[in-house]
Amino acid sequence: MELAALLRLQPTDLPATVMVIPTFAGVSLNAVVTLQPGVGAERVRTTLNAIPTITVRDPVVSPLHTVGTATAHAGRIRDDPGGRGVHFWASGDNLRFGASANVLAIAAQLWRENLL
Repeated sequence: MELAALLRLQPTDLPATVMVIPTFAGVSLNAVVTLQPGVGAERVRTTLNAIPTITVRDPVVSPLHTVGTATAHAGRIRDDPGGRGVHFWASGDNLRFGASANVLAIAAQLWRENLL
């Protein structure tokens, strides 16, 4: 709801589910994002690669691998089996790069490209 408010959308217009898992160092999240028809994992991967504060990596990294870095790391970007969106895993050092700033950067980039 906070993200929808920042983007001036109704919460129902931003069908995203984010689960945050706290750890001793860093933070990880599994994001399930519903996108416009025809937008798939490759387009999201390209979009995320264009954001300077995000590093796209495979295999998936854990918070342990991101401690001390100033970027968020996204991986395991894959199409939703139902064809309605994309799933991805992200990790980052929340002391160096706040989780809310990263989610906002991702959503803003997807919004600019009319993917949301």
